[in-house]
Amino acid sequence: MIIERYLWKTALMSILVVWLAFATLDSFFSFLQELSGESRARYGALEALMYIVYTLPQRLYDYFPTATLIGALLGMGQLAANSELTAMRAAGFSIQRIIIILLKLGLVLMCFVFALGEWIAPTTSLKAISFKTEKQQNNIGINRGGLWLKEDNKIIRVKKVWSDQRFAEISIFTIDERIDNIQFAKKAEKKTLGEQTIWQLDDVKTYIPSKNAIHITTQKRVQRDTLIPAQLLDISSIKPKHLSAQELAEYISHQDQNELNTIRLEQAFWTRFSTPLSVLVMLIIAIPFAFGSQRTGGAGQRLFIGIIVGLVFFLLNRSMGHMSIVYGISPLLSSVIPLLLFLSFGLFLLYRLR
Repeated sequence: MIIERYLWKTALMSILVVWLAFATLDSFFSFLQELSGESRARYGALEALMYIVYTLPQRLYDYFPTATLIGALLGMGQLAANSELTAMRAAGFSIQRIIIILLKLGLVLMCFVFALGEWIAPTTSLKAISFKTEKQQNNIGINRGGLWLKEDNKIIRVKKVWSDQRFAEISIFTIDERIDNIQFAKKAEKKTLGEQTIWQLDDVKTYIPSKNAIHITTQKRVQRDTLIPAQLLDISSIKPKHLSAQELAEYISHQDQNELNTIRLEQAFWTRFSTPLSVLVMLIIAIPFAFGSQRTGGAGQRLFIGIIVGLVFFLLNRSMGHMSIVYGISPLLSSVIPLLLFLSFGLFLLYRLR
């Protein structure tokens, strides 16, 4: 229907403009921050720009709920200011029907944001970390196959980095014109023995090729003084928010099996679902503000209040996340509580429109 398409187009265009404005401003300041960091011969302005481009999907994902609220307020507020909402109602479109049309748009946007956060942003974030690491450190690389490091005559591959002190599926290639030996370890853990810090590799198989055969030795444990320098791990570390829900679930399962703290991972996991839902909640809040601007002359005032509501939601979400980590509050609750509070607020405002 023409009116339905017009409502979708108006709201969607306003949301996209605000969304891109947020992302552009954030990217600009992040670019300046990258340039003001430690100067590297292979990491200049062009490399910093490429890094910002790679991280753009994650920025877009983070800002979408707030952009939805402000964009919908601008778009619907413009319709109200031009008396177009009044004309629609005079043509037989009830408030309830207009709300349903906009909520359909919200469901589409919610699915888009979920896809952005689950598949696109994690992939490009990994590329960003890999690109920056390779430019700043010539001897290290990252891809979906894990972390690769070249040190002296050794090439080390770590498939899974559970933390800066725990790895899984490690391969160590010792090369001197040809491959001297290959070590495979099921896991590696950093340990302190007195005043000495060592890496303990478990379930180690060593393959030593000779002219006519490959000799295989098996050891329960092998100790190494070093494996991967801490500063390189810090540069190449992937934060939980850059992982997909599937990857986070795998990490959480591993940490649970080893009785390790999973709060940060769980917080990021539930955020992968609460962020798309918050898009719908923000749209629910925007609708009554837009209709309210029809009834009084204070459209600008209502728009300002709506923007403040969006910022409060953004800050409350962040605060609940930090409280979950610091005070041990359930990550699920810390993700759901802001949603429920603002959903209740939005539904109350919608009820008052009747």
